[in-house]
Amino acid sequence: MAKILKFKRGNTAKNNAYTGSAGELTVDTTKKTVVVHDGVTAGGSVLATDVTVSTHTSRVDNPHSVSKTQVGLGNVLNVDSTNPNNIVQDSTHRFVTDSDKTNWNGKINATEKAVANGVATLDVNGKVVLTQIPDSVLGQLEYMGTYSFSDGIPTATQKGQYWIASADGNGYITGDWAVWNGTSFDKVDNTDAVTSVAGRTGNVVLTKSDVGLSNVNNTDDITKPISTATQTALNLKANIANPTFTGIVNGSFSGPLTGNASTATTLATARTLAITGDLLWTSPAFNGSSNVTAVGTLATISDSGVGSFKKVTVDTKGRVTGTQTVVQTDITGILGAGSITNTMLANSEVTAGTYKSVTVDTKGIVTSGSNPTTVSGYGLTDVYTKTEVNSLIPTTLPASDVYAWAKVATKPTYTASEVGLGNVNNTSDLDKPISAVTQIALNTTVKLTEDQTIVGIKTFSSNIVGNITGNSGTATKLATARKINGVSFDGSANITIVDSTKLPLSGGKMTGAITAIRETKVAMAANNIDLATGNLFTKTISGDTTLTISNALADGNVNSFVLELTNGGSAVVTWFSGVKWAGGIAPTLTASGKDILGFYSHDGGTTWNILGVNKDVK
Repeated sequence: MAKILKFKRGNTAKNNAYTGSAGELTVDTTKKTVVVHDGVTAGGSVLATDVTVSTHTSRVDNPHSVSKTQVGLGNVLNVDSTNPNNIVQDSTHRFVTDSDKTNWNGKINATEKAVANGVATLDVNGKVVLTQIPDSVLGQLEYMGTYSFSDGIPTATQKGQYWIASADGNGYITGDWAVWNGTSFDKVDNTDAVTSVAGRTGNVVLTKSDVGLSNVNNTDDITKPISTATQTALNLKANIANPTFTGIVNGSFSGPLTGNASTATTLATARTLAITGDLLWTSPAFNGSSNVTAVGTLATISDSGVGSFKKVTVDTKGRVTGTQTVVQTDITGILGAGSITNTMLANSEVTAGTYKSVTVDTKGIVTSGSNPTTVSGYGLTDVYTKTEVNSLIPTTLPASDVYAWAKVATKPTYTASEVGLGNVNNTSDLDKPISAVTQIALNTTVKLTEDQTIVGIKTFSSNIVGNITGNSGTATKLATARKINGVSFDGSANITIVDSTKLPLSGGKMTGAITAIRETKVAMAANNIDLATGNLFTKTISGDTTLTISNALADGNVNSFVLELTNGGSAVVTWFSGVKWAGGIAPTLTASGKDILGFYSHDGGTTWNILGVNKDVK
């Protein structure tokens, strides 16, 4: 949305009386112009309007009486210079016509010909002299001399300039050419020129036998026939349509199978399992899709019926086979002879009843009982008696302690508002409704009854008894035990799984192909390539950089990684130790762009062989 900027405004009188801040602008609505303030001068400085300026500049009567000397033109004659009659001409003073000026404006200075940043001269044929055309325009190279590349890289200013290396360094060896292409240097490797091909010199024409491919047919991939080895392998494969297998076939199949399978997800015909004998048990229909559970019952045996018995006979399986009556000898046999007789305990001398105070003998028999009614009767000595308490309570109050309103026969009445309780309802505590604040608090609590959806995470300090519908983050055990590789597991205890189809943590051997191995990309903040963190490393070179490598696998293991450098040729890159380049020469990297390099080592990181270099990847 567009914004409108407005300034303070007023008529000329108000502006003249106003002293604004330094740099502040106001609008004079009378003069219709802007006033600039300096924080000191009242009224500020009024800016001229277009009308004022145009009116003033159109005046030719010199209202300010400005002389030519005041404007730096004291030596200028006040004559019409366009009239030749007003100019005295001599050998050094000539009148210049408009055509003369036009011709002169189309000329160049003689000092600008055939010089740097000037213009080229033409020969008699109207052509630019070859000596003034850059070699780069002519497509030629300009030899700049030798250069010791051990000291760095030369500075080129024009495409086609080249130097010959006089010393090794920065990827160049003595004899190499460094040619400036206008952006970076291209290396011409003059030390590895081809001297022969397959042992031949001159105009060499190679055949497939010269390169060890005498048995290869010159056919494209589409028209190549099926090889004997491929056909032999195909003969061992089954057709996709209606295949017939022999032997044991391992794997997963979708769709119906004809014939017998050693295992299946479910049974074609559900079965029931039963147990007979002392325990009777019959399972529900079982087809193998899940575990089943049923309650077993003990088989009925001949006994003395159902009930409670003080003495029973059981068989070796713990089943009751008979009941008997308990006799005295059964108990004395347990407690010892003579320990129990038929003599009843003699009655005490205390009348049956309830007593607040009793006396017992050494055998715990109550010998007396009473119901005291006084403090002393209970044996309490550190409390006041009723008489002592009554003596401490005055029977009358002094008149000075009684309020006047309490002395009158008719007591005054007050409303709830008069005693500051105008908002209080005259209801008993049991009849009071739930307040609004209480209801809000109740709305955030969990109900003991009725269905309720609980939002968020709730923490309970004690156990929840009952069923919970929905998913729980954790549970003590599973409601239904499941089998893991044939071992029942409900989460209440750890189990041990042995699976011969899985590779152990230590040792073991894998067969077949490994697929879907994912490498990790690491953006290098520093200059160390830490192989414990990934396999693809990226870095932008912004200055001279020394690269290092850490955490390579031990000798006998293969370490490999890809290095993606941006602007690698913009500065000197010192490579990690042990790197081996093609031809023993480090590549010249792109000064402004991306280069991708691959390395591998099988001797614990002592030697790093180059896998390949992709320069200036777009």
